Amino acid sequence: MRKGISPIVAVVLLIAIAVIAAVGLYFWVGGLATKQPTPNTPIVIGAQKVTCTTQPGNANVTLLVQNLDASSHLTSRLGIIGDNGTCWNSTTVNIGPANQESVTFDCDTPNVATTSGITYVVYSDSTSQSVSQAQVVC
Repeated sequence: MRKGISPIVAVVLLIAIAVIAAVGLYFWVGGLATKQPTPNTPIVIGAQKVTCTTQPGNANVTLLVQNLDASSHLTSRLGIIGDNGTCWNSTTVNIGPANQESVTFDCDTPNVATTSGITYVVYSDSTSQSVSQAQVVC
């Protein structure tokens, strides 16, 4: 009598090993072939002062905001923040690629824009777009 495993058990084991190897190879190669996510690069903006005026109880800051990105639209509300507080523009801006638009910030806290020589940061409230910040001196 011969000792060992029967031919049927041997074939079943070979098939099981081949299936396990094929599944492992599938997942290994499939992981290499998937598209890697691209990093979310921010839309680059620039800003230049046009006017900074104050009246009792109110301050207006008008900036020329530039979308320096050559391929993405900037669609967002913009705000300015300085040492004296924060102020938002009242509407959403839509600035095309490599374009610019005049944006007015109507601040009901007058000391936001009254101090001359203060650097203000222009930023976006967008959660769907990554937008860089720009600085402007009023």
